[in-house]
Amino acid sequence: MKLHPACKDCGHDLSMYEHADGPAYIVIVLVSTLVVTVSALVEVKLGWPFWLHALVWLPMVPLLSIWWLHHARAWLIALEYKSKQKDSR
Repeated sequence: MKLHPACKDCGHDLSMYEHADGPAYIVIVLVSTLVVTVSALVEVKLGWPFWLHALVWLPMVPLLSIWWLHHARAWLIALEYKSKQKDSR
């Protein structure tokens, strides 16, 4: 997933924002917490067999991670943009 060098709507330069490992770390923590919690609750409440857990949760991890990674990166860039605007005042 590459970041565009400039905003397609306003032309703002996006290359100056840090977007390397922060979004990935946030996504790993959120997705793993969510999947482990929900799978444990399902195990306690419904008692699924192992193969059903694997069938449901293993595809869920990469799908949620890829979907949330884009949003986490956009969120962190927006926070950095807002922070830089406050610093320049």
